[in-house]
Amino acid sequence: MTSKPIGIRANLRDIAIDVDRNWDNARLKLLRSLGGADKLQILSYRGLGRPDRLLIKGRVLVDNGPTEYESDDDLWDDLVNMYRRLDTTEIPGARVRVSAAGTVTEVETDDAFMLRFLYWNHAVLP
Repeated sequence: MTSKPIGIRANLRDIAIDVDRNWDNARLKLLRSLGGADKLQILSYRGLGRPDRLLIKGRVLVDNGPTEYESDDDLWDDLVNMYRRLDTTEIPGARVRVSAAGTVTEVETDDAFMLRFLYWNHAVLP
């Protein structure tokens, strides 16, 4: 049986996760209403693969575009540009079409905005 962590640290972590999720949802609604969530980016993470199975993970984000770099940027400009690169807006419930090993399927991002695709070919297994 898996127990959920208890205590103030666990409560603060859960509150932080809820605040972040609600902030992302509010920001996404605003972006969509202003027409700014048109460009999306699929960020793929390292997957695993063998002839009989394949695991793909990733996230779907609003594409913020590249950050501008000037040769005379100071520390403050660098910090602002770093924040812009790290501050992402994840798309909840995004549907992505995945094609692998002759199989095409649609996958939807989960509650943690993660995209997971697992392909298992039983015909190859002994």
